[in-house]
Amino acid sequence: MPKNRGINMAEIRKYRGGSKELLSRFDEIYALLMDVYEATGGRYPALEWVYSKPLPGEKGWKDRFGEIYRPFLRWRLENELDEIFTVEDEGIIGIIGLNYDISEKEIFEEYHRLFARMSIELEENAAFLEILAVHPSKWREGIGRVLLKTAMEHLERMGKKGYGITFPNLYPAISLYDSVGASILGTVRDFVWNEGDKPADYLLVRFTS
Repeated sequence: MPKNRGINMAEIRKYRGGSKELLSRFDEIYALLMDVYEATGGRYPALEWVYSKPLPGEKGWKDRFGEIYRPFLRWRLENELDEIFTVEDEGIIGIIGLNYDISEKEIFEEYHRLFARMSIELEENAAFLEILAVHPSKWREGIGRVLLKTAMEHLERMGKKGYGITFPNLYPAISLYDSVGASILGTVRDFVWNEGDKPADYLLVRFTS
C-alpha cells in the first residue's frame, strides 16, 4: 500500500459491499458524506441526479437530504459497490468505493451511455472509483491521495482499468486526481443536474492505464 505523510497503514480497512461489517458502519459513513456535502456548499456530488436538490443553508435541508440520500446510500452499499476502503481514526475519516463487477448492475446502462456519448468503448474490465470523501477536519493531510492510490493499486492487481466521474467546478478533486497521474478523457455536457436546477457537465477521468 502507498505511503504518505501522517497516515498509518494500519488505519486503512477494506470492506466487502453488502457485508454486515460494512452496513454496521452505515451511520458513520452517512454522517461523513453529509459533513462533506455541507462543507462544500452542496458541490460534493451526492445528489446530482436530483432536480432542485437541497442545498446547505436552506431551511430544513438536512432533513430533505436525509430523506433522499440515506436510502440511496444504503442501497449502494448493499447492492452496487463491490468493495470499500476507509481510513479510520476513532471513526471513519475517509472513504472510497470500488464498482468493478458492473455488467449485471442497473448502473451499467448509465456507464454505457456516458462512454457512448464520448465515443469511448466501455471495456469489460472497466471499474469505477466512487464516493471518495475525506472529513473536512482532515483535509490537506494526504488522506484522499492515500485512498486513491490504494484503490488504484488494488484495481491494477485485479487487472481492472479504473475510471471516475467528477465535475469541472470541483477544483480540489481535479488537482488530487492530477497528483496521482490520472487523466481527464473529456466532458459530457448536460449529463446530470447540479446546483439546484441547472444542467451540469461530467468529466470522465481515467485512473489506471
